[in-house]
Amino acid sequence: MMTDMKNSNNNHDSSTISAAETSSLEVDSCTTSTAGGRRVNTNPSRHFYLSPHTFWMQRWEALVVTTVIFTSALEVFIAVLDSRVLGLWVFVYLCDFIFIIDIVLRFFVGYMKNGILISDVRLIRKHYLRTTFIPDIVSVLPLGLIVLAKPGIQVADGFVTTLTNIVPKLAQYRCMNRLLRVYRIESYFEMKESKLGTNTVAIRTIKYTTYAGLSIHFLACFWYLLSCSGRHGDTIPTCDNGTWAAQLEPSSYISEKSTLDAYIVSLYWAVATTTSTG
Repeated sequence: MMTDMKNSNNNHDSSTISAAETSSLEVDSCTTSTAGGRRVNTNPSRHFYLSPHTFWMQRWEALVVTTVIFTSALEVFIAVLDSRVLGLWVFVYLCDFIFIIDIVLRFFVGYMKNGILISDVRLIRKHYLRTTFIPDIVSVLPLGLIVLAKPGIQVADGFVTTLTNIVPKLAQYRCMNRLLRVYRIESYFEMKESKLGTNTVAIRTIKYTTYAGLSIHFLACFWYLLSCSGRHGDTIPTCDNGTWAAQLEPSSYISEKSTLDAYIVSLYWAVATTTSTG
């Protein structure tokens, strides 16, 4: 009788310990697990989320960064040199559509914190809203509607308000808000460099080549802006006297060249002047 009671108590204690261990394992499995060498938050209360380490998400991120690079370059080109090329506008708005899709996806893409992939959708949304949501949403605002504004107000004695000069300039640079996306370029390359097993030399080569290309492009556009006006609406390009553009030979007047030729001349003079090679 006593032996049966002891065996019963032992069995009860063993089942209690086993249940406790099982419960502990379940709690641990709900907090972190390993996936590809990374600790992942696997809270069962979370909803659907996207891991940034999957093959397709990495390809999507590369696509978004590529559109950011081209959009940044084209926006400056359109604002400074020529805003009448329809194909450039179509491409820019296509990139906007891709970026809007990315904004929606950002509410479901997990992020790393202290070496742990956060997969709780509530935390993901709070993190995105507190970090880059504002610049992202501002960068897709349709500021192009400014072009519909009527420049100037005619009043008594032929006086025209200063809006006559201000509004056309605002309309010219109405879509420069897309430049707010350039932070994605740096964050993308940082992510690629921190990933184990990647060729950091190749990644850094691509990164600095991208930065150099964008810097030279921006410099060429700025150099053109210092002297000449671009092709916008019905305006004819003109260059100010006493500037570098006015010093060219008569056969090389930049105001008489095509948009592409004017850009190439500006690119040459900007690089030659800043590097003291010209």
